[in-house]
Parts: sequence; C-alpha cells; structure tokens
Amino acid sequence: MSAPADKLVLILTCRAGSERARHAAGLIEAGIRRGTLIKIYLIDDGVELGSALQKAEWSTSGVRIFGCAYGARSRGIPLADEVTWGGLGLLSDLISTGDQVLSL
Repeated sequence: MSAPADKLVLILTCRAGSERARHAAGLIEAGIRRGTLIKIYLIDDGVELGSALQKAEWSTSGVRIFGCAYGARSRGIPLADEVTWGGLGLLSDLISTGDQVLSL
C-alpha cells in the first residue's frame, strides 16, 4: 500500500445531507487519521456545506475550508468567518499545490 498523500484537495459541489457529502466526510476523517493535510473548496451547491463542515476536531487537525464567494452570495449564504472565501484563482492555486485532487 502506498504512503498517504501529503496534501489532499477536495472540491465539493454537493448539498449538505447528500450521499456525496457523507462520503466526503468519511474521506476527511480517514485523511485525518493518516495525517494528510486536507484542503476543501466549496463551489456551486457545495457552498451550503460551509457551516456543516465546521467541526472543531477538523480545524485542529489541519483541515482548511475554502469557498466560492460568488456562489455563496448568489445563494444568499452568509460568508462565515471559518471559511476562506475567494474565487477561481484560489481554486486554481489549491489544485496546483495538491498531491491528490478529488471532486464530489
């Protein structure tokens, strides 16, 4: 079995409570156990996950959450302080620095 990735970037487009969101939570938990640095980018319907993903044990384990500010504003979702909001340039930077990139 290969060593875990140093950096995992998850791009989440799924709604809170969906099967894909539950799968993403499982991936995040597994990554934390393996010591993987995890960065999450919320886009499209995924911006709804901002508050759902705010778990204290995740933030102390190095999980960072980023999101599409335009997507949140267009859906009437307040820009929570716990999420670093940006645009496609931020997403591009995350993708280019990740060892593995998954989209759900």
